[in-house]
Amino acid sequence: MMAWPKVPTLSVFFALAFCIPVFVSAQTDPPTTDILPKLIKASEVRRTSLVDVTHALGFGVNYLGGQVRYLFSPAWACEVRYATGQASSTLGAVSSRVFGLRGYRFYGGSQRDLQLVLGAEADYLMAGQKSTNYGTSGTAIGGFLGMEYHLTHRFSLGINIGPYLISLREKTSHDSSSSLEFVADSYINFYAF
Repeated sequence: MMAWPKVPTLSVFFALAFCIPVFVSAQTDPPTTDILPKLIKASEVRRTSLVDVTHALGFGVNYLGGQVRYLFSPAWACEVRYATGQASSTLGAVSSRVFGLRGYRFYGGSQRDLQLVLGAEADYLMAGQKSTNYGTSGTAIGGFLGMEYHLTHRFSLGINIGPYLISLREKTSHDSSSSLEFVADSYINFYAF
């Protein structure tokens, strides 16, 4: 009995995704000896846009927060973000809140499912303890680089990372500190309108 060679499923998928449009194109076009026009037509069939500029307003969920995004064009967007968190310390629970504004520049064109993202962010930070009078506030300013993958016309997943200058000031003693930190983020967006 002859055994079939093992072929990875993803390779079969890509082979079929390439061959079927060429086969359909070959069946509907008049016979030619040049294969290049058929390959170009096949690539045009596969490259349908998942990024729809008519869906300019998006709502998202990020790690411990949410966001509202507005797309000015397929390449530019701005976003308002909110995040909250809580951690335990030796003096009790510390809660924090972050309000931010982001600007995005997308690379890779509107015909791509996966886009490179470059952006900048400015945030206002607050943290404090309920059991004590301790509280701090400040700002974070930074840039980031990431990727966004469009699952459908309305849904996308994204990740990014970048350096942020974080400056905080304690409310009672007025002590301040600044540090450079790398911040990573992940999110899911739903484009509603």
